[in-house]
Amino acid sequence: MLYIKISRETFAIWRLVYINQIAQGGMSAYLLTTSMQLCSVENESMTVMLHSTDGSVECNIFHNSCKEVEIDGVAGTWDSAGCSYDCMQLECQHTFNSCALVLHFLTNHMTCPLCRSGAHAKLSLACVPENIKSVYLQHISREEKAELLEFAPEVFLTDLRLCVEFMPFSLDTGQIVTLTSPCIAEADTEDVFRTHHSFRRQFNRNMKRVGLRACRFSLTHPLIATSLCSDDLVSDELGEYQFTLPHDIAVVCCHMQYDILTINMQLNLHVLYSMCVSTVLQYMDDS
Repeated sequence: MLYIKISRETFAIWRLVYINQIAQGGMSAYLLTTSMQLCSVENESMTVMLHSTDGSVECNIFHNSCKEVEIDGVAGTWDSAGCSYDCMQLECQHTFNSCALVLHFLTNHMTCPLCRSGAHAKLSLACVPENIKSVYLQHISREEKAELLEFAPEVFLTDLRLCVEFMPFSLDTGQIVTLTSPCIAEADTEDVFRTHHSFRRQFNRNMKRVGLRACRFSLTHPLIATSLCSDDLVSDELGEYQFTLPHDIAVVCCHMQYDILTINMQLNLHVLYSMCVSTVLQYMDDS
């Protein structure tokens, strides 16, 4: 058997020739290639090439084959449309394991770890596939996860409801009637909300029913697991009434005017958002 000893310098020259041949189309280490746009948290875009390689392309972060890189036992691939890409190539032509580079982009900024070209802002988590997203979330603290969760007011308020239950003197002679209303923001205010006019009409109609003992208010949202119910309130004494829901999340004002009861709420949106974040973080921890 013949053994040939090759110096580091010779190997480096051969490797450079090999890469040049790839660039010139003489051979290809890339089995599958696609281009895509990455977006930063400041809406800066960057075009990158994703490659599925034959194992000969080096990651310039781990300094071994892009195909062999694993992070916490997770294969370092960008999974998209049924394909797995182990290499990401930047516009500066430097190559990296796709998962390792994306973790760098998410944690630091979207610049090349070698030449520092690129966008000086973090990568938006929304544009990466779930397998890389899960690896990233394992590496950051609970506080940092909370910062990633943003609740746009118009989206959050779409699912927020004020509910009222009318309770009879006896369940044997009547049934609980439940009414719900979206929380509608008053013009030129940040935290004052009103109920829908159809809710007010039904509310006043039920107040005049015979046999009602009390009513109970509550706020509900799909991402709020905590009970936010008021005490039982005497229905016929609600005019000019004000009460606070648990955790100071809302002050509800009932005001009788021309025999019509109007209901306005001053919501503590900061506390409500925090409750939603806690629910999502608990789901992440359980998962």
